[in-house]
Amino acid sequence: MRDREWLIKRPHQGTVVRLARELGIPRAIASVLVNRGLQKAKEARDFLELPLSVVASPWAMEGMKPAVERMEIAINEGEKTVVYGDYDADGVTATALLLDYLKSRGAHVSHHIPHRVKWGYGLKAPLIEELAGEKARLLITVDCGISNHREVELARKLGMDVIITDHHEPPPLLPPATAILHPKLGSYPFRDLAGVGVAMKLVEALALRERGEEGKSQAWHRYLDLVALGTVGDMALLMGENRFYVRFGLKKINKAPRPGLAALMEVAGCRDRTVTPWEISFLLAPRVNAAGRMGEAEKALALLISQDEGECLDLAQELQRENQRRQRREEEILTEALEILDREEPGPFILIGKKGWHPGVIGIVASRLAERFQRPAALVAFFKDGYGRGSARSYGQVDIYTILTRCATHLQGLGGHRAAAGFTLEEERFHIFKEALWRETERLIPYPLPPQPLEIEGEVEMEELNGTLLRGLKALEPFGEGHPEPLFLLRGISPQRVRKVGNNNHLKFVAVKGKIGIEAIAFGLGQLAEDMARGPVDLAFTPELNLWNGEKSLQLKVKAMSKASEDEHPL
Repeated sequence: MRDREWLIKRPHQGTVVRLARELGIPRAIASVLVNRGLQKAKEARDFLELPLSVVASPWAMEGMKPAVERMEIAINEGEKTVVYGDYDADGVTATALLLDYLKSRGAHVSHHIPHRVKWGYGLKAPLIEELAGEKARLLITVDCGISNHREVELARKLGMDVIITDHHEPPPLLPPATAILHPKLGSYPFRDLAGVGVAMKLVEALALRERGEEGKSQAWHRYLDLVALGTVGDMALLMGENRFYVRFGLKKINKAPRPGLAALMEVAGCRDRTVTPWEISFLLAPRVNAAGRMGEAEKALALLISQDEGECLDLAQELQRENQRRQRREEEILTEALEILDREEPGPFILIGKKGWHPGVIGIVASRLAERFQRPAALVAFFKDGYGRGSARSYGQVDIYTILTRCATHLQGLGGHRAAAGFTLEEERFHIFKEALWRETERLIPYPLPPQPLEIEGEVEMEELNGTLLRGLKALEPFGEGHPEPLFLLRGISPQRVRKVGNNNHLKFVAVKGKIGIEAIAFGLGQLAEDMARGPVDLAFTPELNLWNGEKSLQLKVKAMSKASEDEHPL
C-alpha cells in the first residue's frame, strides 16, 4: 500500500510541550512549528499572528536610499521613466504595482515587457537603444536585470540611469547601476522575497518618503493582492515576509478583488469560493503566465491595472484562450520529449532540444519531466539562427543553478535560482554542454536520486482531532512553497463503510479506533479498497473542516495509507 518512504519527523518533545503550553495551542500544532524551526515562543507567536513587526523596514535593504533619491528627482522633474519588467506572473505583477504607484505620483512613466519569443528574458541591447532614442532618462527593472552587466553599461553610456530590482541569483560582478535592490545583497533580514516583493519594498520606501506612516499603510492595502499573486505564482518561499504579504493579500483578493482579478477569478471558475495559494498556483497564475508564455504579456498587465469591468472580462477571456492554447502546445511538446527519451538515455540531468518548440512552454514540460523521471530536467528550443533558449527545473533539493553555473563556459547566457533557470545555448555546443552538465551533476549530487519521501509532522491520537486542532491549522495558513499543509500520522485505525466514489478513483470510509469514528476521504486511492479489508491501517492525513448540506464536521483528508505497523517506530 505504501508507494514511497514515510519520513516521520520526531521533534524534541520537551520543546513541543513547552511551546504548546506557552502559546495555548494543541501539541500537534506545536510539533509543526518546531519542525519548521520555530522553537521560541515569540518567534512562533509572530509566525501565527503575523504582526506588522515581521516586515522589515524598506530602508534595511541595501541600495534603497539612492534608489528613492533618484526616483524622487525623476518624479519631481518629470523625467521620462521606464519600468522594464519580466513576462511571468511575478514580473507582470511587479510591473503593474510600480507602474500604478508612479502614475499615482504624477510621474512621466511608461513600461516595457519584452516579447518572450522575440527577445527572451532580461535586458536586451537593441531595446536599450530604442528606449534611449525615446529620450528615457531613468530605467527601473523589476524581476530582472541583476545579470545584465553589459546592457546596464550600455544604458549608462546612452544617458540613462538604471535602478535594478531583482531577486534572481546575483552574479559575482554586479551591473554598474545607480542602485541595486536585491534581498540577497547586504544584510536585509529576509532573503527570499519574490520580484514583486522587492518592488513592494521600493513602493513602501517611496510612500514613506512622501507621506510618512500613512503612506506606508496605503501602499500595502492598495497592492497586497498583486504581491500575493506574484509571490505565489513564482513559487517563492511562504515564510517570513512573504507569508505576511500573501496572508493579507489573500484577504484582499477574497474580500474586494480589483476588477482584473475578479474577472480572472470568474473565467477560472473560482469566483464563488475562497481563494487560497492553491487557486493562485493552479488557476490564476497560469492564466496570467499564459500571455507571456505564448508571446505578449501586455494583455495580462492591462488586466491587472484596468478599472473597467467590461474591459477586464474581455481581457480575462483572452487570457483563458491563451491558456488553452498553451495547454495544447504543452501536451504536444511533452509527447515529443517523451519520444526522444524513449530513444536516449535520460542521464542524471535530462537535457533535450529541438527546433520548433515554443520557448514559452518548455519550462512547464521540463518540470513535468523532472517529476516523472525524478531528476532535474532542461529543454532547449532551437531557432533557425543556430541558437536556442533553454529552461531548466529542479527535482527535490537539487541546486540546478550551481550545476549550470559550473557549465556556464558553454552557454551564451544564464539566469535564475536553485529551483529554476534559463539559459541561451549555441546548437553546435549542445552535445559538449550535455557532457559537462552530466559530469557536474554526478559530481555534485548522488545519482540516481531517491524518491522524495512523504514528510509527516508527527503522530496524533483520535482524541486530539477536534475543533481546537482545526483552528490551530487555520492559524498556520497560508500553506505553499517551503511551508506545505502538514500531514499527521494516525496508527492502527479500522476502516469501516469503505466505498469507492468519483468513478471509483477515490475512497470514502469511516476511520475507527476505540470508540471514536471519523469520516475520511482519500483522493486518488480508489485502487486500495480491497487492501483496506485486510486489517488495520496507518493513515497519513490532514484534518479539515467538511461542509455538507449546511452541516459542518471534521474530516480526514488522507494522502497515503499503509498496513498498520506493530512497531511503534517503524522508520
